Amino acid sequence: IFKDLNDMTILLQMAKVAKYNFFKANHVLFEKGDEPDYFYIIIKGKIGGGQRKDIKDLSKSWYNNDINIYFTLKSGTGFGELAFLENSKRTATVKTIKDSHFLLIKREVYIDIIKPYIKKSNDLKIAFFNNLEMFQKLSHTQLFDICPFFYDKSLSKGTYLCMQNELQQKIFFIKSGRVQ
Repeated sequence: IFKDLNDMTILLQMAKVAKYNFFKANHVLFEKGDEPDYFYIIIKGKIGGGQRKDIKDLSKSWYNNDINIYFTLKSGTGFGELAFLENSKRTATVKTIKDSHFLLIKREVYIDIIKPYIKKSNDLKIAFFNNLEMFQKLSHTQLFDICPFFYDKSLSKGTYLCMQNELQQKIFFIKSGRVQ
């Protein structure tokens, strides 16, 4: 959500309400299916997220590899907001991999602060999509639903978007500038 956030006011508001917390390695922050309560920013440390393995002996700890870890995040990364924005439960179990320091922001506070930014960001994205032929048959609701999957990125002259014969996992739409 913060990939294209340039409004320092929002960041300062979040800094004012964030609470510091420390968790030792292998601490479970939340389980898949939990109600979301906090947005997490990793100050220092590393987390891993995934799905618990189907095991018979539930006394085994996570440390003993009873989880399939699908992603890791490290210092400077925020996570946990998607469940807020989609009004859903947690989709993964997340634990600390190392001793980790966090800033935590309560769900209600996060939503109050970020809501105006999300609306403004989505309005700009929808206006952009409406100018592209491939999106013109989509309804406003459909365009709104795809907004979280797109973000703005500014690149310096000479930056490579991709290399020939390289498998790509992103699609680029050029808003301004030139690509060779």
